[in-house]
Amino acid sequence: MPAILLLLFEAFGIRRAPIAYALFAADIVLVALGYLAHHDLLVRKVLALTGGIAFATMGFVAIPRAFTGAYPRSYGAALAAGLRTAGVAYLFALLGALVVVGLLSVPLMMQEIDRFSGVKLVLAVPPLLAFVLYVYTRRFGNEPPGPEQSALAPVRVYQLALLVLLAGAAFLILSRSGNQSDITPSTFELSLRSDLTAVLGVRPRFKEFLIGVPLLMLLPALRIDQRRLFGWLFAIAAAIGTADVVDTFSHLHTPLLISLLRTVNGAVLGVFVGAILIWIYRAFASRAGALRRSRAA
Repeated sequence: MPAILLLLFEAFGIRRAPIAYALFAADIVLVALGYLAHHDLLVRKVLALTGGIAFATMGFVAIPRAFTGAYPRSYGAALAAGLRTAGVAYLFALLGALVVVGLLSVPLMMQEIDRFSGVKLVLAVPPLLAFVLYVYTRRFGNEPPGPEQSALAPVRVYQLALLVLLAGAAFLILSRSGNQSDITPSTFELSLRSDLTAVLGVRPRFKEFLIGVPLLMLLPALRIDQRRLFGWLFAIAAAIGTADVVDTFSHLHTPLLISLLRTVNGAVLGVFVGAILIWIYRAFASRAGALRRSRAA
């Protein structure tokens, strides 16, 4: 667990030996206290929650080149860059899933006698961290504003409307997550789920193949100025995708093979959707460029 936290610190240039010693010491002490107090399962949950959030966040932190790289000149180059970006992000997400499964695969959890109560936090925290890291660090090509500049910046109507929209979407996602959803899916969604299950055997999760993977693939295909304009939104989407992979494996009562097939199906469908988005974007960008040249002539 301390290793992934150190890797996160390393990504932002923090390389201090005392931090490493403190993290490893805290890990050992926490585990020892858990076993001594006969609450080792609680310690496992805390470590799984920490690892799940850290790995999901690292999936976003590990792809700065997608925000700063050169604009791909061909569709093939854009597709390759998108696949590389999604692959790196999902690699860290799967490592996080492995940590969660390794820590929580005990009979009490697998038989649903006890549950992992951090599922909603695994989904909620990484997108928030991704947004903060994108805005307030230079790793993704930004010039971060200072605290005073952020406090004095005017709040525009469209920003407020967008904030309300995102808050509503976050509420919907979190309400529908966990072991029991607080919101009943619509008839259309239930029908779509049934069709996907019939075709694929295991239904992929919508947050992966409609948000996470497609937007991770589209990001490096955008022009630099558009990445700067919408980068914060892609940062949130990337973390939603990686967090959802970890969340898939957090349901310990579901057989591991089913969770793995769900993730694979979501990745494959997401790549297909992402490839279409890249093609549509490049077609519109090419047409807009031709229009600008004709007007200039």
